Amino acid sequence: DVLRGGLLRSLWVGVVSTLLTIVLAAPIAMVMGAGAPAAVAIAAALSMSSTAAVLRLLQQRRELEQTPGRLALGVLIAQDLLVVGMLGAIPVLAVWAGADGAGGASQPLLRIAQLVALTVGGIGLLLIVGRWALPRVMEVAARGAGAEILLVLGGATALGAAATTSALGMSAELGAFLAG
Repeated sequence: DVLRGGLLRSLWVGVVSTLLTIVLAAPIAMVMGAGAPAAVAIAAALSMSSTAAVLRLLQQRRELEQTPGRLALGVLIAQDLLVVGMLGAIPVLAVWAGADGAGGASQPLLRIAQLVALTVGGIGLLLIVGRWALPRVMEVAARGAGAEILLVLGGATALGAAATTSALGMSAELGAFLAG
């Protein structure tokens, strides 16, 4: 019912506004002296806003139930989802900038394609495990033990996901974010 109430449309507004900000800010960063890969990274960072700060402000003003507040919430949710792709794109931007450290400078397009496939596959695998396997493990752990085991299991999940993304050439932060 909430999605029918405009949240889905506001998610699209969030995606479009974030991508539009990146498209408009990257050339400005390039004019200011940044290379193209760095300009894209800078623009992506500038396109994000703090979900916690904006939600707190909307709650204080009692605007979450109004149309502008709902639109802002949809934009924030879209940005929270897009940040996963942005974090996954960092290794690709590094290869584009020539800083891959894997000797891939002679064939950058092939190296970028490999990194994109590895990134999408790695993130997809983590999401599949997190969606189907992890809830079952948590359920079994919750039945037989106290809250401490769930805390340890949650920490181990975050560390395991961070180690996995790091081993795949992505940031450990992305893994911890996905585990959360």
